[in-house]
Amino acid sequence: MKKNEFAILTIEDMNNRGFGVAHAEDGRVVFVQNAVTGETVNAKYIKIAKDYAVARVEKTLTPTDRRIPADCNAFPACGGCVYRHISYEEELKIKQQRVEDAVKRIGGIDIKANPIVSDRNTMGYRNKAQYPVAKDKNGNYIIGFYAPKTHRVIHAIDCPLAKRGFSDILYTLKSIFEELSISVYNEETGTGLIRHIYLRAND
Repeated sequence: MKKNEFAILTIEDMNNRGFGVAHAEDGRVVFVQNAVTGETVNAKYIKIAKDYAVARVEKTLTPTDRRIPADCNAFPACGGCVYRHISYEEELKIKQQRVEDAVKRIGGIDIKANPIVSDRNTMGYRNKAQYPVAKDKNGNYIIGFYAPKTHRVIHAIDCPLAKRGFSDILYTLKSIFEELSISVYNEETGTGLIRHIYLRAND
């Protein structure tokens, strides 16, 4: 196993970061970006560690009906959510399994958790959000969320999980920033005025 090598992997599970979980030929766990339980994929290794590896799907060889089309243009580059590419039923199963695994790992108790009680609302349920602000290389304002494990801002004003009205506020603020040429915070120099926009709804 080497970085940039390709491998055929069978996805056995998904973790809480939305990665598919597989095993390499040598037994090491492989976390596979943009892979779903039940799929067989041709993946490229992008990180090799002693006990695990990280890979990226290059081609899905055997698809699964657990996967659905993502309903957000920013997914999966944006780090705001991790399960927009699987069915809601599959997401509930994963979260229930996480509870059972945590109780077993921490408490040493093997339980079967009750099914998750859900209102089936998968849109507009987040009543608070913090949006980092940046500028692209052309000087255009970017408002959204950080890409996973980075401080690179991905444009995501129209996040489908956020409360209705948040996007209108963000577009208005963006127009004000443009009109007044308001500076954005620079992490390297510690200068700049706007770093985040924090929104919260009480309904």
